[in-house]
Amino acid sequence: MITESFTSKWQMEFKKKWLRFVYSQRLAFNVFRSEPWLDVVRHFRDLPGPVKVLWPSENEIVDIETIVHTADDVGADLAEVRAPFYVTGATIMSYGRKSCDARPIVNFLAGGSRGVMLVRTMNREGERDRTPDVLARWIKVFDDFSPKWVNAICTDSASAYVAAANMLQGPQQRPEHRRITWLPCAVHVCNKMLSDIGYSGPWSKDIIVRGRAVVRFIKEHGAALHIFLGESTQMGLIYPCETRFASVFVMVERLLAVRSTLERTVDGDT
Repeated sequence: MITESFTSKWQMEFKKKWLRFVYSQRLAFNVFRSEPWLDVVRHFRDLPGPVKVLWPSENEIVDIETIVHTADDVGADLAEVRAPFYVTGATIMSYGRKSCDARPIVNFLAGGSRGVMLVRTMNREGERDRTPDVLARWIKVFDDFSPKWVNAICTDSASAYVAAANMLQGPQQRPEHRRITWLPCAVHVCNKMLSDIGYSGPWSKDIIVRGRAVVRFIKEHGAALHIFLGESTQMGLIYPCETRFASVFVMVERLLAVRSTLERTVDGDT
């Protein structure tokens, strides 16, 4: 009886996770009518052992009640994460980057006592980072999340963000928006400070520029990279990233660590 109960619970959890995967990845439902998929189902059905994998049928996958029930489950999980925000409030954090297909996107996350959750991802393709556009994105996120649960918004110190923060406090904004404080990202500020120190003297600036050129050349040329990796099986080169803390220092530190390998890459017969 215990074994049957455990098996039933395991099968139910498996089905829930599998359906979430199907819906979140937007898989075409007709995939589950295809012969290759049916062959996968038959393979698992015929495996020996007491625990069987019970795949949902194609009709069950496309059934609107199944989809709604899965959405309700996801909503319940998110409600548990969001619950502390209704007591302590949340800090909204924004982070811009490129998507896998090179589109400019910005992620908005909410941080609180239970950790961090993704709130919204916006595509900035065709837009400029003008102050009114930035502020409009912020307010859209505030209103979706509910302004009364937002304590502050934290971004880097780009000029458009600083201007948007000043505009957010303007008399023309709604009171529930004006009460939200803007916080500059401490890590970004420290990273910029380190960059200013690094570029303050001609000798240090020359080291950084030359180091970046070496890393870029090897990483972007297949033949050079192949030779380098043949000489260095333990450590690779690190290219500096604008949003990663102290990444220029880490790049130079790694160049020093693989100095003899770089010399063999350049001077070797290969």
